Amino acid sequence: MSILAALAAHYDRLERCHDVVPFGFTRECITFGLVLSTDGEAVACDDLRLGAKSQSYGRSMTVPRSFKRSGIKPPPFFL
Repeated sequence: MSILAALAAHYDRLERCHDVVPFGFTRECITFGLVLSTDGEAVACDDLRLGAKSQSYGRSMTVPRSFKRSGIKPPPFFL
């Protein structure tokens, strides 16, 4: 078995155990969440920070992976 095949098999094992995020996603610290109505209008802004507000950090969540945006006409982010 090649090293690449062994790494792919190891990733598959971790994915089955939920120890790794799915391909195309990343785990980020999110501090605020926007609540939308069924019509798509902003209803509220939830504070997701943990701990004291002076030393707060976000909640770890799985989100779609973003990419670098550079140039004159950068591509839009997800949503």
